[in-house]
Amino acid sequence: MLLGRDVFCSCSKGEFSISEYLNYDAVFTGELVLISKDSLDIEWNIKLKLIDKYRGVLDDTISVYNSWAFSNGVDFELNKKYLVSAAKNNNKLWTSCCDRTVDFESSDFPDYLKKILVFLTLKTFM
Repeated sequence: MLLGRDVFCSCSKGEFSISEYLNYDAVFTGELVLISKDSLDIEWNIKLKLIDKYRGVLDDTISVYNSWAFSNGVDFELNKKYLVSAAKNNNKLWTSCCDRTVDFESSDFPDYLKKILVFLTLKTFM
């Protein structure tokens, strides 16, 4: 039996305010260049080439980890662009089902996030 993402992720994803971004260790947009998985397909290492750096990142590429990647509400695909919010745990950046990692190029990318990105572009929170 295959379990869908709703089984694991029950948090609400209502509108996200600018001040909430300050709670994340890293916020950036990036293009997915590599996905590697552990042998059990539980922990995914998602490597992204950074486009815009809003908070907590300095390098041009970064790895973000995700446990049970299929359940976080993001269907990660190579060469797609994402807005990523991540928290540091054990010296790794992690994103989960309740973080605001979203497909940056999706036609249904929320308008309120576009406004937040404009603000973050004007004032980078490092």
